[in-house]
Amino acid sequence: MNDSHATVLRGFARDDGRKGIRNVLVVAYLVECAHHVAREIAYAYRDRDVHLIGFPGCYPNDYSLTMMEKLCTHPNVGAALLVSLGCEGFNKRELARTIEASGRPVATIGIQDTGGTRSTIAAGKAWIDATLPALDAQASVPMQLSELSSARFAAAPTRRRG
Repeated sequence: MNDSHATVLRGFARDDGRKGIRNVLVVAYLVECAHHVAREIAYAYRDRDVHLIGFPGCYPNDYSLTMMEKLCTHPNVGAALLVSLGCEGFNKRELARTIEASGRPVATIGIQDTGGTRSTIAAGKAWIDATLPALDAQASVPMQLSELSSARFAAAPTRRRG
């Protein structure tokens, strides 16, 4: 297809040059123990572009860190709220640094640090309430079909024991 007949869409420019057709805020749980709290935070915004994602493990895992980095910095993601229990081995600081370096707003809230379930849900909602207006105000830009990114990730390499 030549450029003169290309379909023009509207998207959101990212600092790395990619464009996303959506501008969602993700609420990401970093351990299964934080899933309930993250779900409660995201549920309050079910009619907005706020999505729940997460990783159920509790131990350091390079594959899960890579996957969460790719998901939280996908072109369709405009901001990320990371929900941690506080004692898990997931490298939440590295994930937050990666998201911040991509130019997206990011916050990490720890259930143990924040004082429990209710206060963490309140803190998460307050951060989303403060962040959504900036996402809503972000101007869209022209975007070609060729600029769309699909969420394709390679499977984890298998290790043979022997």
